[in-house]
Amino acid sequence: MQELVGEASKDAVIEAIAAENLNHVVAVLTQAISEGAGPQAALAAVLEFVTVRHGEDGFAAIAVLVWSEALRNPRLAAYLRDAISTALVTLSGNAHAAPDGAVDATLADDDPDGEPTALADVLLCVLPGYLMRLALGGSEAVANVPAAIEKVLTVSGRSPAHT
Repeated sequence: MQELVGEASKDAVIEAIAAENLNHVVAVLTQAISEGAGPQAALAAVLEFVTVRHGEDGFAAIAVLVWSEALRNPRLAAYLRDAISTALVTLSGNAHAAPDGAVDATLADDDPDGEPTALADVLLCVLPGYLMRLALGGSEAVANVPAAIEKVLTVSGRSPAHT
């Protein structure tokens, strides 16, 4: 991070912050899984981690600003796409590589139905909304979300959207 901050450009500082924060999220996810947490509990662990971090240093607000900057900064957008691919691989185990070098989020080697990868997709879709609610409403606004994520994702049965 220091080498990017040393350049003193706004883009370099934002990229350094994004790199550090995304590395922390992936590390929490990896640790939870390595300690035996199922995908649902691992998702909840990430949400709990970002809630604590937000209370310490405004993590959620910074993440929202970083994503906004990615809309105008192609280098940051590319970094975020790579980080998303890393998170997909981390949660899904061995995902297949897509022809463009990204991750094919439709199938994982250990599950022909792609379920672990689907859970990674859920995290990557839930996390931005969670961070936005956290940034705008504080920890009270998201207090029940980690437990709700675990409960909803462990409910068996087919979604009404697929009937």
